[in-house]
Amino acid sequence: MTTSANPDTDPMLCYCYRLTASDLRGAYERLGSLAAVQEATRAGTACGGCRLMLHSIFKEAPTDINRIDDFEAESQQTLCFRPGNRIMKGLIIADDNLESTVYSSNAIPPQFADCDSSTHVDYTLLDHRGNKVISRACDLKTNETFVFDTRHEELTRPFYGLFLYSMARQNYGSSRFNVCWSNGRSLTSTHELSPTGRPDVVIPILVDKNFLAGPNSYFVGLSNPDDRAISFSLCVFDVVTKQELIWRSRLEPNAVSWINASEVLFKEAVDWNGSGKYALRITSTISSLSGALSVNFFLHNRLTDIWTSNHI
Repeated sequence: MTTSANPDTDPMLCYCYRLTASDLRGAYERLGSLAAVQEATRAGTACGGCRLMLHSIFKEAPTDINRIDDFEAESQQTLCFRPGNRIMKGLIIADDNLESTVYSSNAIPPQFADCDSSTHVDYTLLDHRGNKVISRACDLKTNETFVFDTRHEELTRPFYGLFLYSMARQNYGSSRFNVCWSNGRSLTSTHELSPTGRPDVVIPILVDKNFLAGPNSYFVGLSNPDDRAISFSLCVFDVVTKQELIWRSRLEPNAVSWINASEVLFKEAVDWNGSGKYALRITSTISSLSGALSVNFFLHNRLTDIWTSNHI
């Protein structure tokens, strides 16, 4: 659903799914309960920033709040109130090809008016094994933007790791962070990884011998956002014959793996059967979304030196 909300007469309440006050009130009139509205529109199921507003408008606790008594107590506070920390994580690359920059804007959505969102921030950089490399803290003022840039850090390159970001913020659901990867000529980015893993996913890129002979290289970044080790399998399979090659491995807690899929995975498959068209399937042993591997895939065009990425 898309809409062009007038912030004065029809404010945007759910920024994740672009739902205005009139969108949600209309859905409530049709469906009769907040639970049904959430199921139909997904309001309040992503960042959580609109849950207090949903409760305030419809006088019902959103269905994905686990402790209604806690939520009732929370709703008596100012709409700016958000107790505790929120921890977000992102894939960090610093090698001969890419550098990483993390941005987080501590901005206030219009429906929160003049709320003070000043907050304390703790952030940590872990290496590919999950070992702590950097641990710092800072204070972030209302509408101030946090920046972390690997180009300004003394890291042993190539570096692949995980960035952990925790806000003790007082504004509910109004901030997240983005990781940008750049080589100085192109830039690609995604939002935080946790908790958006996929227990079983097929990356929608088909590879054959012509692809491998062409200008594009295919990379995969795997992140374990969980505090438990995860065993997983990489399966390159022919989409026609279903023949497959399988690699099994394991990621330690908060560890990452950076794979040149063209060289490590698909080249072996094409050498095995040069007429095949192959896809990559990644399966985690942990079945929950919050515990499964997070997957980023990257394409690098060697002729233009342009990088693109996507997060699954």
